[in-house]
Amino acid sequence: MKRKKGLSVFVVCTLLLFGLAGMAWGYDENVVTFKAAVYPAGSDEKGNVTDASLLTVDGTEIFVVHNAVGDELLKLVEKNINVTGAILIDKDGKKRITVYKYEIAFN
Repeated sequence: MKRKKGLSVFVVCTLLLFGLAGMAWGYDENVVTFKAAVYPAGSDEKGNVTDASLLTVDGTEIFVVHNAVGDELLKLVEKNINVTGAILIDKDGKKRITVYKYEIAFN
């Protein structure tokens, strides 16, 4: 009896682990890499950039989500970058990117 219970717990844990891994792999479909220019999308009363957006080569504007990497782009206004991240469309229909990594693009 004890052995069956241990086996059942193992099977359940294994299925749960594979289920979570499958969900994580599913998010890769939203991950994209592209070239864009960084533009200010908001500033404070002193003129400091508080929000950034990316303008893609085809003219699409994508707003940068605040996170550790995304906030680094606030210092790169008017620079061209290669950026990798997950793009989602918010409830207002705006595209937003959670930036995972970037590098300054050299023409």
